Amino acid sequence: MQKQIAFGGFVLLSTKEFDKNEILFNLRMSFGIRINPDTVKYEENENMIKFEYEDMICMMVYSPSRLEDKVMLKRAELNYTYKNALHDCDRHIAHILIGVAGGKSHIQSAIMFTKLASSCLNVPNAISIYCTHNVIEAQSYVQESDVLNEDFLPIENWIYVGFLEKKDDKSGKSLWSSYTVGMNLFDQKELEIIDSVDDLDTIRFRILNIAYYILDNGIIFTQDEEITLSEKDENGNVIPQKFTVKISKAKNIKQKYSLKIEKN
Repeated sequence: MQKQIAFGGFVLLSTKEFDKNEILFNLRMSFGIRINPDTVKYEENENMIKFEYEDMICMMVYSPSRLEDKVMLKRAELNYTYKNALHDCDRHIAHILIGVAGGKSHIQSAIMFTKLASSCLNVPNAISIYCTHNVIEAQSYVQESDVLNEDFLPIENWIYVGFLEKKDDKSGKSLWSSYTVGMNLFDQKELEIIDSVDDLDTIRFRILNIAYYILDNGIIFTQDEEITLSEKDENGNVIPQKFTVKISKAKNIKQKYSLKIEKN
């Protein structure tokens, strides 16, 4: 049975201001979505907007208070691409809860959530967004969301890539394991790369590329399968690389099974 489709998050604010009209203006200007009192199931009050759009229930709820959440702080600490994440979480004094539920697919709902979140983050007092898988700086999230207008998926807003290091006993060189957080939101298994000798940028690009391929094509792996991706070699040349995707017990994530990515 397919899980109920729902996406949510919190936009952290530096001041106690909530301008509904500015957010709806951003939604229209950035993504061409017009929401007004004539929209299906439209409701609003001083601190809330709720409406239906293409079979999805969308809502924004403003709260003039801090969001006290230990998981948020842990996510912020782990985001190596956002150096001031912990400091920014600490300085917020208000927040907006965003939610999207329903829709025909996880991708459709995630896209709508991203558009709504980006519109909330594109205001002067927005600091960052906290979702279940990551804490992302406002400007970075908005910039990544722009790829939706080119019919690409904002994969870096949706999927977090983590790393673990260990030393090879014989050579003393670093071996890197990588994992995703966020694929489960799309009813997919998380991805793992175990003990790779490649550099971090290559590993991160690889795992995000495969995550994108899975989500964009709605692929469900049921057995060992081979896929081919284009990657740059040490000289900067783009060449095809073959990988095998295997389902096995998860090693570095809290999931029973994961998809292991192995270079052929």
